[in-house]
Amino acid sequence: MDHKLLEKLCKEYNLGELIQSPTRLAGGFTHKMYSLFTTQGKYAVKLLNPFIMKRQSAMSNYRTAEMFEKVLEQANLPILPAITLDGKKMQCMDGQYFYLYEWYDGKALMSEEITPYHCEKIGGILAKIHGLQLSQPIVAEQEAGLEAVEKLREEKYEREELHIDWDGYIEKLAEKNPELSKLLQENRALLYESQDKGNEAIKKLPATVAICHNDMDSKNVLWSGEDCRIIDLECLSYSSPVMELYEIALCWSGYEVCNIDFNLFQSFIRAYEKAGGILPTDWETIYYSNNGRLEWLEYNIKRALGIECSDEEIELGIGQVKETIAHVIYYHEAKKSILDCVKLIKDKITLEPLGLKHLETVHEYASDLENTRYMVHLPNETIEETKAFLEQKEAEWQKEVPESYEFAVLLGDVHIGAVCAYLNEERTEAEIGWIINKKYWKKGYAFEATKLLLEFCKKEIGIYKFIAVCDTENIGSYRVMEKLGMKRVCVRDGRKNRASEEFSREYQYEM
Repeated sequence: MDHKLLEKLCKEYNLGELIQSPTRLAGGFTHKMYSLFTTQGKYAVKLLNPFIMKRQSAMSNYRTAEMFEKVLEQANLPILPAITLDGKKMQCMDGQYFYLYEWYDGKALMSEEITPYHCEKIGGILAKIHGLQLSQPIVAEQEAGLEAVEKLREEKYEREELHIDWDGYIEKLAEKNPELSKLLQENRALLYESQDKGNEAIKKLPATVAICHNDMDSKNVLWSGEDCRIIDLECLSYSSPVMELYEIALCWSGYEVCNIDFNLFQSFIRAYEKAGGILPTDWETIYYSNNGRLEWLEYNIKRALGIECSDEEIELGIGQVKETIAHVIYYHEAKKSILDCVKLIKDKITLEPLGLKHLETVHEYASDLENTRYMVHLPNETIEETKAFLEQKEAEWQKEVPESYEFAVLLGDVHIGAVCAYLNEERTEAEIGWIINKKYWKKGYAFEATKLLLEFCKKEIGIYKFIAVCDTENIGSYRVMEKLGMKRVCVRDGRKNRASEEFSREYQYEM
């Protein structure tokens, strides 16, 4: 049925003749997307869910989203807007509402493909979108009228409490899908606890609103190399910028696969702040207020029960119920890690020359067997050995032209490790290295500190070629090298780590 409609659409809107059968595009959980390749060009069409279009607020919400879409267009943000035909973006044919788009030859990233670069770019774009609430009236007033726009600008963020009857759904599912009923029953206490704590937290949220995308996770950004386009703009509205920042930062850092990479999470939030976005002050309130998953869970329970949906959506709903409950459980278990991470974001990583004033903190990690397991010259056996090393480094800093640069890594005012650059005789390349106190592992600090070291080498010394080596078993270290953009060039035998009696192998990376 969809194919006949799409053929008719091409004729009615003069898009040319189809040169291949329309292809259903993956990824849409609510609407249907198809590719249209015609004699006149390539397009994508979104067939809007007819059950959603029956909602009383649907048309008003879409008109608001279209208004904001034009604001984003005029701000030259990288979006993929709907084509305007006969002065309208939303079209209707034979009772089916749809949007038409120019084809963009890009793809959404899988979770394992996302890098700090992607998080930094999207974090910066999000800050710019949120900043548009301060812009002067432009196309918005032409679209909706001055009075309507002013009313929108006066909005304050308010969210209704959730009062989902989980027991009622457990009972209904017991007849139709016992497996899902059991799954809800097993997590009943967590669902009610999350709902209750969320209802308390939303009362404390800032009232500030901004233009928000409301669904800008990785599936809704298409990439072509380093270029990107944001899609699915029909959810644009005024909403809470701090909640959107938090939710999207989680999605871009692995929450969707229940495996948050806190380096990506921090990269996203720091890029947002750097681009002018304002960070929240009460992260715990933000954590508990993030209960949108519960609403999505209820929506898919209704689908699984066949309420307000097509037969085709029932299986989709069943799968989404299982996946969403897994997210709710993971989110609960990750609470401490998430809050520890966001609290540290305000403490910036900085560098300062390493010296004797760092003796005690250097010796703490330099003498620790676990901390130095893969190091050639460590662990140090005595504090005198550490002191002699630091005296040497202080003397090096006093030279007019140092042969090496050793920096202390500071988190706020706390010394947590060191980074270094050892130059060749021609001062054309540097071998770099790092060590972070094990108490601060897996938080992205080695990556952040080494980025600062590279900036120093480029700006202050004029060096742009870098080498790094590590034990082949030191996964954390070579992942830092790869995130920095370094490439593995060789592997060799003969490495002897001081803490081991055996020889090992090492990787060499270059950039």
